[in-house]
Amino acid sequence: MGRKVTKPPAEEAITLEAAQQHVKADPDDDNDVILRRAIVAARERVEHELGRPLLPQTCEARFDGFSRRLALWQDVGRVVSVSYVDDTGATVVVDPGRYYLTGAAWLNVTGSLPAAREVIAVFECGAFEPDSVPESIVEWMLLQVGAIHESRSSVDTMQTYELPGHFVDGLIDRYRFYSI
Repeated sequence: MGRKVTKPPAEEAITLEAAQQHVKADPDDDNDVILRRAIVAARERVEHELGRPLLPQTCEARFDGFSRRLALWQDVGRVVSVSYVDDTGATVVVDPGRYYLTGAAWLNVTGSLPAAREVIAVFECGAFEPDSVPESIVEWMLLQVGAIHESRSSVDTMQTYELPGHFVDGLIDRYRFYSI
């Protein structure tokens, strides 16, 4: 299964101004480009760490074929469409009456399962609105933004300290989804 974001969040949980304040930087076009990229990278990283989409976005999940239950992601609010590629290569749209969402994560298919080369589900998801992201998650993201802004490389020979990993990752632990 593959999943990708087809429409990213309209706004981020961290504003450019908040990032500038955190890293103690004045507005500057070159620096602002780096901070904007760091904000997106921090959100994408926290989504990976938590196993859930942080902000409202539209995603697409692809499967090799049908099964009764297909795992989309977490915090799914609405399934936009389900389609499949049949044996002839034609794309067929599934009637919305033939599927439903449970547990804000599972697409359930009813009736007979058609033969499919690929199943494509488009859905809207997101755990929080930008202004309601928990402070501990925002702080974790700001630490990531600060690290990107300060070092601008993955390895720094001059660095002599690190915040304890358990502290930093502990900021987001209670918002994680664990899969079994």
